[in-house]
Amino acid sequence: MTEPQKIESFRDNFFKSVLLSLDTNRVLTDKSKLFIHESNTIGSKKKLSGLIQPISVPEIQTIIKLANQYQIGIYPISLGKNWGYGSKLPPTEDSVVLDLSKMSKIIDYNPELAYVIIEPGVSQLQLYDFLKSQDDNHVMDPSGAGPSASVVGNILERGFGIGRYCDRFTSVAGMEVILPNGEVLKTGFWGFENSKLTGTHRWGVGPYLDGIFTQSSFGI
Repeated sequence: MTEPQKIESFRDNFFKSVLLSLDTNRVLTDKSKLFIHESNTIGSKKKLSGLIQPISVPEIQTIIKLANQYQIGIYPISLGKNWGYGSKLPPTEDSVVLDLSKMSKIIDYNPELAYVIIEPGVSQLQLYDFLKSQDDNHVMDPSGAGPSASVVGNILERGFGIGRYCDRFTSVAGMEVILPNGEVLKTGFWGFENSKLTGTHRWGVGPYLDGIFTQSSFGI
């Protein structure tokens, strides 16, 4: 078996294994349908091997485990619409895009302590509408990426808004990160079970780790 044949075999086995855990409509390998995902806003193009849409952390862990087993490159995106930061195009050919757009829950909102916990698929418009429906004094500080852009995606690219708290990353008080080996890391006080400080204090205890997960590929 030649090296290209070996790579193709690994890729085929990877997708077959993924399909044992995910619905077929969330695993895209049809080249004609992948076409719209293979270019960005400045005209750069990269050929994709596929696109997968997980809906939970356990599904992402399964995908990461299989990607390691079959030596497949994974490129995560939130919504892929942070236009000024590369949109959704991987840096290398034949990557598999991990599209997190279906993970769009607003997990928690604390009006007294003024924080939200959101998944990567939550858009600026979704968060704006949610806060408006609460009839409180909190607002979503928008970026210029538009209403359909991911809040988390913009933060991880160290984007900025236009209001008082325009440096969005400085307002992050914790992350849940899936590491390349599939383990889950929670930063800040989020890593302590039943902590009453979750979402209220940026630094947590010990070394500060959040920064290494921005503009990087150290975790999802």
